[in-house]
Amino acid sequence: MLSLSEAAKVTGQSKFTIWRAVKAGGLSATKTENIRSERSQTEMNVPTHHERQFMQYLRGSGWVKASMTPGGAMLIENLLNKGWIERHGVANDLSYRITDKGLAAKKMRVRTYR
Repeated sequence: MLSLSEAAKVTGQSKFTIWRAVKAGGLSATKTENIRSERSQTEMNVPTHHERQFMQYLRGSGWVKASMTPGGAMLIENLLNKGWIERHGVANDLSYRITDKGLAAKKMRVRTYR
């Protein structure tokens, strides 16, 4: 079974054309994957505007105290989970700095949607 993207590549038609044919009953199809799984892994690892902004704040500063950082808890946890920043210290003495992986992610091209 092919995904919508794969069917479009094989047939040389657009995804929209394939989708219309399925809707019209000209092709049979079953939905087996959600929209998120169609994204490539590299696209999922491109930092958002807020992530870039936070990493820019940390860039070139070494360890920055958590009380001085502009980001919220959820943003910081996401960056930590991706390995783009690292945490040092405990409780009231937390500090963050950007990692080499974070610098590489920050240099990636910005996503544009058309």
